[in-house]
This record gives sequence, C-alpha cells and structure tokens, in this order.
Amino acid sequence: MVSPHRLPTAFVLILALATTASPARRPLAHDGPHEPPPARAATPLMVLPDLPGAVPWTDKPVIDDPDRFQIAIMTDHTGGHRPGIWMDAVTKLNMLRPSFVMSVGDLVEGFTEDRDEALRQWREFEGFIDRLDMRFFFVAGNHDLSNDLLDGLWRDKFGPTWYSFDYKRVHFVCLCSEDPVLRIGDEQLAFLRADLASHADARHTLVFLHRPLWTTAERDLAEGRDDSTNWKKVEALLADRPHTVFSGHIHHYVSYRRNGGRSYYALATTGGGSQLRGRPYGEFDHVTWLTMEHDGPQVVNLTLDAKGARIFKDVTRDNVGKRMAIILFEKGKGEVVTAPVIRAEIGGGRVQISGRMTTAEANDTALLLRAGSLAAPMEIIEERTIGPSLGAENIAKGFNSVTWGFLVIVA
Repeated sequence: MVSPHRLPTAFVLILALATTASPARRPLAHDGPHEPPPARAATPLMVLPDLPGAVPWTDKPVIDDPDRFQIAIMTDHTGGHRPGIWMDAVTKLNMLRPSFVMSVGDLVEGFTEDRDEALRQWREFEGFIDRLDMRFFFVAGNHDLSNDLLDGLWRDKFGPTWYSFDYKRVHFVCLCSEDPVLRIGDEQLAFLRADLASHADARHTLVFLHRPLWTTAERDLAEGRDDSTNWKKVEALLADRPHTVFSGHIHHYVSYRRNGGRSYYALATTGGGSQLRGRPYGEFDHVTWLTMEHDGPQVVNLTLDAKGARIFKDVTRDNVGKRMAIILFEKGKGEVVTAPVIRAEIGGGRVQISGRMTTAEANDTALLLRAGSLAAPMEIIEERTIGPSLGAENIAKGFNSVTWGFLVIVA
C-alpha cells in the first residue's frame, strides 16, 4: 500500500461530490419582488494551481468515476482449513476498504450430524465475519450444505441458497451449485431466467457459485452424456450480456475464457486445504480484488503469505548446509526424531525429507512426526499385574461345570 503524504498547501482536495444549497429564505410581508439567486456551480473534486511552465504532475486522468467501485472476493475457507489465514484476510481487507465482500462457499467444514458441532462451526465463522467492517455476502458450498442438518441451518440463518442484487447498475447473481449436488436445479434455473430478463439493462453481470460446474458439463458432453449440471443452460441465459463468473472448490487457481470470450475463474484458497506449491500450480492463499470500470471488471489477486511460513523461509535461507533437528517433547523431555540437512531455502511452509531410509523407517518417522502434532502424554497412576494362575483357575472351573452338567443329564 502507498503511504499517504501531505500535499502542498496549493493543492485542495474536496471530497464532497456536490455542494448542498442552503434552504431558501421565506419571503417577508414587506419584501418586494426579488431576482432568483444565481445557480451555484458545482465545486470540482480537484483544484490544481495554475503554474507557469512545467508542472509536477502527469497529464493522466484522475480515476474518480462515480460508477467505479472495488469489492473483494474471499474463497474457500474449509476443506482442510488452516487456522489464521481467514482472519489475516479479514484484517487486511479492513485496511483496504472494499465496498463489500463476496464469497464462493465452503465457509465451514460441515459433514457432521452433530447439531452442536455444526452450530459451533457457524459460531466460529460468524465470529470472523463480525470482525469485517463492511458487508459480507454468503454463497453456499458443498461443505456448508453437506447434509439435511447443515442445509436446514443455512436456511434458518441465511435464508435462500440463491439470490441476486444490484449495485451501481451492476447485477450480482449468487447461485447454488449444490441443488441438490453438482447441479443447478430446475427451480433455480427458472429463477435465473426471470431474474436476468428483469435486469436486461445491467451494465455488467457478476455470477458467484461454489463449484466450477462448466468442467463437469464439458466432461459429460465429451463422454456422450447429457449435461447433468444444467450449466450449459445457464451459459445460454448469460450469453448475450457482458458477464464474469467466479467459483471455488478445486483449491487451485484457474482462469478460463468461455461463452463468447468471457472470463470465468476458479479461485484458490483463503485458508482451505492446499499444498501451497505456489503460482505455477495455482496453489496459494489469496483474496480476489475486483475493480469495476465502465468497460468491465479489472481482476487481481492479493496473496496472503502466512507469517510462520515467512519466518521458516528466512531461517532456512540463512542456514543452508546446516542440520535442523526435529524434536519430540514428552513430559518435559526431548527426543530427536530426525535431523536432516537444509539443502535450500524452504518456502510455502511445507517440508520434504529425503535420504537413505527404508520404507519401514520412513513410515516410523512419519508416524512420530504426526504424533508430535497430537501429543497426549500418559502418566501411570496405578499398575497391577495378573499372573497366569487366574487363567488356569478359570479353565478348571469351566471343565468342572461341564463335568457336573453331564452327570446331571445322565442321572
């Protein structure tokens, strides 16, 4: 971000879009006829000094189109969520000040039949959203609607799973790709048809949904099947209007040109599960920043680098060629699990250990490393030993009971 600088006193920036005229004075009884007051000219937004010769600014226009706006799009939070990333995005967006924030679903982990656990997940997520200074629009993902319980909670909390709204003559359409699963249902399709017809004069249409259904639709058609998703029907409804589509779900970033050269996006993650292999793989945490101009949206991605990963990257860069011990602590005592040599700077927060290990040794090391992240030390309170005589005694009693039972039957 560019730090603000104090402007020279000759520069005057006026933020009001128009001046407000004072209310007209009521005429008094003795007042004669008066000429109407002259109309006050609108005050320009920027007043520059009239300098002789060269001037210390460029001749480019000031970007202050009143129809221009900026929004942020947050993508998958769950599907193996990593704590801290979503709140990092919230903090940064509060500084960047978009008009509002959109989403593309997978906001909670879902996939639970436990109502209390489902409510806990939503309380946690809504706590994140409460920290945003601007409005947030919910879009449902497969995790959010993963069963009847989660579907019912969504409707209780947020109402419909598809809807639309308008902002500065741009039409926003939020669809549900889980209707029921991997599909735009017939009722939703009818809604979209009527909705687009009633907003035919929108200067642009922005569509948000969770799954990039066009990939499934294309696969169906390539394999000789009908489109199971109804997405081709959605594209037909959108075809004659300028539009852009945003989705998530696949946890890696892909940009498509479809439906007459329009931009379709599958976004990466805002804390959802990812190998974070970087831009060549489309695997990174980000929020998408959209600026709506008169000729359509300008889209950029603001990446979110985890603080811990940055520290690890710096430490490994400064210690190439040295050993890094991985130590498992239990009950205050540390044991070295492995101590590999740092071969190169390690970015992205992920580590690969290589060396001359057998498969069994590699599995044992992996098991210890996983156990380290879920440490549960055990303290022995009482210990008892049961000798072999107890087993022998039980065998003897069983034999005697069979013998006596046989004698009773014979008698």
